[in-house]
Amino acid sequence: MPWSKRLLLPLLFLITLSLTGQATPKPLQSHFTKFSRSPLNNSPSYYCKDAPYISACETVLLSLKTTKHASPKFTPKQLFDPTLQFSLNHAEMARAHVYGLSLSYQQFQLKNKLVLGAMNDCMELLDDTIELLSNVINGSNTNPSTHSFDDVQTWLSAALTNQETCIQSLQNHKLIMSTYSENTSLLGSLAQNLVHYITNSLALHVSSMKPDMNPEGSRRRLLLSSDSNFPSWVSKSERKLLEASVEEIVGWNKSNTNIKVAVVAKDGSGTHKTIGEAVFGLLLKDGNNGRTVIHVKAGTYHENLKFSTKQKKVMLIGDGKGKSVIVSDRNSEEGWTTFQSATVDTHPKLTMASQQQIDIVMIPMMAHGHLIPFLALAKQIHHRTGFTIAIVNTPLNIQYLRSALHKDPTPGITLAELPFNSADHGLPPNTESTENLPLDLIGNFFASSVSLKAPFHNFMLDILQKQTKRPLCIISDVFFGWTVDVAKILGILNYSFTTGGAYGTLAYVSLWLNLPHRQTDSEEFSLPGFPQRCRFHVSHLHRFLRNADGTDIWSRFFQPQISSSLQSSGWLCNTAEEIEPFGLDLLRKYIKLPVWTIGPILPKPLLTKSSTNPSNGLLYKQHAGKEPGISPEKCLQWLDLQGTDSVLYISFGSQNTISASHMIELAFGLEESGNPFIWVIRPPIGFDMKAEFRAEWLPEGFEERMSESKQGLLVKNWAPQLEILSHESTGAFLSHCGWNSTLESLSQGVRMIGWPMAAEQGYNSKMLVEEMGVAVELTRGLQSSISREQVKKVIQMVMDKQGKGGDMKKKAQEIAKHIRAAVREEGKEKGSSIQALDDFISTIIRKNEEL
Repeated sequence: MPWSKRLLLPLLFLITLSLTGQATPKPLQSHFTKFSRSPLNNSPSYYCKDAPYISACETVLLSLKTTKHASPKFTPKQLFDPTLQFSLNHAEMARAHVYGLSLSYQQFQLKNKLVLGAMNDCMELLDDTIELLSNVINGSNTNPSTHSFDDVQTWLSAALTNQETCIQSLQNHKLIMSTYSENTSLLGSLAQNLVHYITNSLALHVSSMKPDMNPEGSRRRLLLSSDSNFPSWVSKSERKLLEASVEEIVGWNKSNTNIKVAVVAKDGSGTHKTIGEAVFGLLLKDGNNGRTVIHVKAGTYHENLKFSTKQKKVMLIGDGKGKSVIVSDRNSEEGWTTFQSATVDTHPKLTMASQQQIDIVMIPMMAHGHLIPFLALAKQIHHRTGFTIAIVNTPLNIQYLRSALHKDPTPGITLAELPFNSADHGLPPNTESTENLPLDLIGNFFASSVSLKAPFHNFMLDILQKQTKRPLCIISDVFFGWTVDVAKILGILNYSFTTGGAYGTLAYVSLWLNLPHRQTDSEEFSLPGFPQRCRFHVSHLHRFLRNADGTDIWSRFFQPQISSSLQSSGWLCNTAEEIEPFGLDLLRKYIKLPVWTIGPILPKPLLTKSSTNPSNGLLYKQHAGKEPGISPEKCLQWLDLQGTDSVLYISFGSQNTISASHMIELAFGLEESGNPFIWVIRPPIGFDMKAEFRAEWLPEGFEERMSESKQGLLVKNWAPQLEILSHESTGAFLSHCGWNSTLESLSQGVRMIGWPMAAEQGYNSKMLVEEMGVAVELTRGLQSSISREQVKKVIQMVMDKQGKGGDMKKKAQEIAKHIRAAVREEGKEKGSSIQALDDFISTIIRKNEEL
C-alpha cells in the first residue's frame, strides 16, 4: 500500500509527538521588531515604551532593579530570562489558584459539569504552559545550543495560545463568573497577565536574533524536499517506516530492538482491546528509546486519547482509510467542553484518564494512620498513570485530606463524602477518627464503620450511571472487608490495602481468626501461619484481644472484615521485599492471594540522601491537618546544637499515651541518663487527650531543668517527626512501633526502643528485635511496670556506639539502603516496590480487559 494512502494518523503523530517544536511560526507583528530595537537605557519606562505590553515589561524591570545582582542596563538577552521566569512564576500561581477554586467548587457540590470542565481546561492548559516555559528555561540555563530558534518560538507561541484558550473557556461559561466572581476575576487577571508576559518574552526572543537572521528566510525549514513528498527533516529511517507495510513493521519488531509494536483489536486478537490501554501499557515499559508503533486493526474505536508529552516517537497505524476509525463521543450535553472533546490530545501529566472519569476508588479506615498512606498511594498511582482517583470517607476525614491536598495539590485526586453520624453509634459528637478517642470506645467506633456500606454502594452506583466505563477497581482498607461484597455485586475488581507491614499484619490477622486466646495454657504460644520458632507471649495481646471470644464487639467486627478481605482479588502491602522477606513469605502462604509490596509509602524527600536536615520545611509541608507544638525551624535549630547520632526522640503516635506514673519514671530515667532528647508529651491515660498539659504530670521542676541545661526539648501535642528523624543528630527513637513511625525511622537508619501498646505494634516490635536486630524493647503494654533505672540502662545501651547500640545502628543503616533501593527509579532501573506498583497497575488493566 503506498504511504500516501495510509491512515493519516501515523504522520500526524510523527510530527506532533516526536518532532515537537519544528513547525514554522507565523511572521511576527511589527511592534515585536520595534520593541527589539529599543535603545538600551536605565529607565524602565523608556526601555519599555515600544514593548507589546508596557506595564508588564516595567514590572519585570522594576523587579530586577530591586535585586543586588541587577545590571544598570539590560540587553534583550538579559531581560529575556527574567521575563520568562516571571511568566513561569505566574503560571504556577494561576495553576494553584484554579486548583483551589476547583476544590471549593466540589466542596459545595455544585453540579454544572461545564463549569468544572472550564476549570479543568485551565488546569490542563496551565500544566502544559508550565512545561513549555520550563523547557525554554532549562535549555537556556544548561545548553542553549540544544534548542533551535524555532523550538523556542514554537514553545512560547503554544504557551501564549494556551492562555487565550483558558480565557475563552472561562468566558463561555458565565456561571463561573456569577458564582465565584471574585475568585474567577483573579483567575482571569492571572491568565491575561500571562498573555502579556509571554508576549513580551516572544518579542525579546526575536530581538536576541543576530542581524543577519531573517525571520522569514534562512531560518525557515523547508517542509518538502525537491525529490520527495516527505518533509526534508524526516530521516531516512523514518521514511522507511512510513512506507513499510504492517507486516514489514511487525517483522522489524522481532529483529530490531529500537521498534516496539502493540496491536489493538476489538475482538481480543491483539495485545490490547483499546488504544488507550495500549498507550498506557507503553508508558509503563522501560525507557523511551526507539520508535513505538501501535497497529490499530479495523474497527470503530470510541475513545478519547491523551498522550503524555513524555511519550516520544509514538506512531499510530491503521488498516486503511475508513477501516480503522477513532471517534470521540464527547459533547456539551454530557458536560464536556470543546477543549476536552478532542479525539487525540497530549498533556504533560496525563495519559489516558480524563479528569471527569473516575478510574480507581479508594476507601481507607477512619484513622489518620490509614488515611495518609492511602492518600500517598493515590498520588503515586496518579503520577505514574494519570488515572483519576476518588478517595471516599466521612465528612471530617475528607476535610482532613483536603487540608493535606491543599499543602501538596494533586489534580488527579477527587474527594467524596459519605454521610456519617457518630451519635447514632453511641460515640461523642463529631467522632470520625480514632484520634483522641478513649480506648473503651474504639470497639464501638470500628463497628460503626460498617454503616458506610449502604452509602458507599450508592456512591458506586452513581459513578456507574454517570460514566461510560466502570472504574478499574476499588482499593479498600483491609479492615473494610464489606467493600468486597459491594464490588462483587457491581462487577468491579476489589483489592485490599494493608497500611501495616507483612509480619505484623499476618500476626494480627491470625490472632483474630483463631480465637479465643484466653485459654492459652502457658504464657508463650505458637500461632497459625508462623513457624514454631516464632513464639508469641500473652503480653503481646491487647486486653481486648486477650478477652475476645467471638461474641464481643471487637470480634464481631474484625473476624468478618478480615475474612471478607481474604476474598478480594489481592492485597497491597506497605512494605518492601528487601526489608521483610520472611514476613512476606509467611503472609503469601497464609492468605493465598497475590501480594504487591508497594512501600514504604513515605514522602520522597525522606527517601533521598539530600533530605538530611531539611531546613526548608519540605517534609513538614507533606504533613496533613496538624499544627506542631513547635515549629520545624525551632526544632531543627535545637538539633543543630547537638552532636551527630546523639539525640533520643520519644513519641507514642497520635492515638497513644502512657499513664501518669509511667510518665514520671520515664522523665527521671531520661534526666539521669544525661542523654539529649526530644519528647512529645501528651496528657496521660485517663485524661482528655485534647486538654492542656499540666506540670504535675512531670517531676517537679523537670521542664525548667531540661530547658536550662538544654538536655531535653519537650514538645506538647505533636512534633515535626519527619524533620527530627531525618536530622543527623537523631540517633534513636523510643516509639510505640506503629508501622508508619517504624518505616520513617528505618528509612533514616535510626535504631529504635520499643514500647508497643495496641493493635499490631507488639508484633512489629517483635520483628524489629528478633528478625531485624535494630531495636530493643523497654516494656510492653499499658499495664506493665517500668522504673527509672530501667529507662536509664536501656537508653545508655542503645546510644552506646561501641556496644550493642553500634551494631543496631549498622543494621538500621543497611535497612535504610534497602528501602531507598526499593523505591528508586533512575532511567530504566526500577526498585522492587516501583516495579510491584507497575505490575499491579498492569494487572488491573489486563483483568478489566478480560471482564
